[in-house]
Amino acid sequence: VVEAMALMDKTILKDVHFTIIGSGENLDPIKEFVKKHDLLQNVSFTGNVPNPEVHKILCEENIFILMSENEGLPIAILEAMRAGLAIISTRVAGIPEQVNETNGILLNPSVEELIPILNDLPNHDWTLLGENSRKRYEQEFTFELMRKRYADMFESVVNQ
Repeated sequence: VVEAMALMDKTILKDVHFTIIGSGENLDPIKEFVKKHDLLQNVSFTGNVPNPEVHKILCEENIFILMSENEGLPIAILEAMRAGLAIISTRVAGIPEQVNETNGILLNPSVEELIPILNDLPNHDWTLLGENSRKRYEQEFTFELMRKRYADMFESVVNQ
């Protein structure tokens, strides 16, 4: 994401802020990249935060981006949907089960594909996409619904 930000239209970039939640082995190189490309005013780093705080942070955002190359069914996207965020993510593994044209944008895991999407940020109804994310979460992905589906699946296997 920060690589795409460094290459996006500067007139749009001035209104973009990206919050990176958490840590990991790539955090220091990302921080160096942000500093080297003069993106310090556009990117914040929270470090590790307790799970309840993640929801509070997400509720202050407008869009959630996950540029994953390999995933199952990412909990992070479910958390973003719960917070009512529009989603930009990759069309890998289970992500298309969570994200479609009603609640976000799917692309291949590529900086080159992300750049035009970021340059087009002002031209989307992110509020509507976020509302649709929340509705989809409530209809398909709440804890109660997923627990019931897993229980039904286990019961069907046991009863075979």
